[in-house]
Amino acid sequence: MSTYAVEPWQTAMSQAGVSSINQLARKAGLSVETVRRIVQGTRKAPQEATIRRLAKALHKGPSEVGKWVGLSLQEDEAPYTPPKEASLLTLRERAAVDEMIKLLALNRMGATQTTEPVTMPYLLPREVYGGTPPPDPDDYGVYAQLGDVEAEQEASQEMP
Repeated sequence: MSTYAVEPWQTAMSQAGVSSINQLARKAGLSVETVRRIVQGTRKAPQEATIRRLAKALHKGPSEVGKWVGLSLQEDEAPYTPPKEASLLTLRERAAVDEMIKLLALNRMGATQTTEPVTMPYLLPREVYGGTPPPDPDDYGVYAQLGDVEAEQEASQEMP
């Protein structure tokens, strides 16, 4: 199996500090075989989400990388800025909104599941997890499933 990269991929990889197709695949969260085929020009019509991941790993715009494989892609929109009313939310409510945004983004990227937790237990009231953070971020979901929602709500009302 060959591991060379053709232009403009080779130059882009060098500029991004990526020394191999394997490293590019790891940075983009894609399989080595998929990246190898795209970079060497043997894979026709890669998915948009795949090209966006490669563009991010190479610190390039999606439209630029898309041109390399014959796709016409829009540049990513400006970073999300919450509306001014977000300042009225509690930390807990903000964490819930952040988690929803992350889940929507994962769906947009074509991910069906993730190994990285998206919950943020450090933003939850200490009473929810007994004063020390849970050993696993998914423990908060367990608390909710066990019916501790009412206790957690009461605890959050007692906080200053």
